Amino acid sequence: MEVLHVRTDASFGDLPVEISWEVASHLTGDEGIKGLAQLAKTNRAFHEMITNNRAFVRQMMERNWEVLILANPELKTDPELIQMVFDRQQMPIGPNFSCRESPSITDLFQVPLFRKDKDVVLAAVSQNSSALEYASEELQADRDVVMVAVRQTGFALAYASNVLKADRAFMLEAVRQNGFALRYASAELKADREVVLAAVRQKDSAIYFASDKLQADLKVVLAAAWQGTCNLL
Repeated sequence: MEVLHVRTDASFGDLPVEISWEVASHLTGDEGIKGLAQLAKTNRAFHEMITNNRAFVRQMMERNWEVLILANPELKTDPELIQMVFDRQQMPIGPNFSCRESPSITDLFQVPLFRKDKDVVLAAVSQNSSALEYASEELQADRDVVMVAVRQTGFALAYASNVLKADRAFMLEAVRQNGFALRYASAELKADREVVLAAVRQKDSAIYFASDKLQADLKVVLAAAWQGTCNLL
């Protein structure tokens, strides 16, 4: 079969969806995914099909399993489509799969491509915060993704971007969710009284991650002591 070579920067906005499908059927591999994404941006009918039409997505996956990354979150939870991803790569789903009746969206996290997919990474870190270590750099800098991980354990912040660790508004929210997040805050924020107070009010032992000056601050010490007393009640 002759392979069509399509520029990924081409405009497909005026193509009928039937022609779009024919073009799309030849776009495979990494470049193909870029081409399909461009096609979806410029052709509204094709966007609807590649995003929401299960039968169409499944048919496309027969040629290129990576197409699933363009689908909506609901389709990424479809056990049959998830199974297709692993079958096309002749790859086992994982050691814990035998404990479940069908594959789930979190299984897709085993596939490197999906570690840059926000839907998949959100599901993965909500189940195991350490998954953030293996997410793409872009998603390690994503506020939503990192906050979901931090709500489970403050230590997940170790894998967040340095930009977020130095973001005062983000870190203030993070330490309110989990005081241990202070450990990975920037030096400037470890010396920020409001941030440190929020951390020790959530977890008294977070005081050990504050700056030396604030570890000796009476208000901070009292707040930590009060939180520690509450934990004993």
